[in-house]
Amino acid sequence: MSRKTINLLPKYRLTDLNQEMIFHRLLSVVWLTVFSFVLVIGVQVYAQFLLQGQLTSQQGELDQLKQQVSKKENSELKSKIKNINNLIADYKNMTAAVPKLSKVLTAFSALPPDSVSINSITIDPIKKTVMVSGFSPTREAVLAFYNALQNDGAEFDNVDYPLQHIVKATDVPFQFTFTIKDELLK
Repeated sequence: MSRKTINLLPKYRLTDLNQEMIFHRLLSVVWLTVFSFVLVIGVQVYAQFLLQGQLTSQQGELDQLKQQVSKKENSELKSKIKNINNLIADYKNMTAAVPKLSKVLTAFSALPPDSVSINSITIDPIKKTVMVSGFSPTREAVLAFYNALQNDGAEFDNVDYPLQHIVKATDVPFQFTFTIKDELLK
């Protein structure tokens, strides 16, 4: 059941009441807007003071760091820089050797039979040696790989293959060590 409200005031008085109600609503909106505006400005002022405090703190820390660098304590920093420069020089030397090592890998990649699986290749360009380890399903495949290395006299030499690795007829782990000829590293 709905209730009906009947207003018995004269028409001009009803208009005045409606206008007064609209005025109060507008006044509430204005006060809410002013309050929101003051709140936003207050938050901005607070953030500015907070950031200004952090800036002052950061500048103080920066001044302290500048003083530390200007003192004798920077000798440790200089030694670290020297070590890093040495590492960079070593890296440059190693990267200069990469094209030479890729020639070694290219020459080596044609030698193993398809059934032989290579697990690791260690190349020492200073000693000019290569150590290869892997797995073969048969002894014959390992021997074919050994013979291919032994017969490749243009690039590799002094193939060392311990005979203990060919005792088993199947599932043969192997490890070869051989030297690289100088022509391949040029």
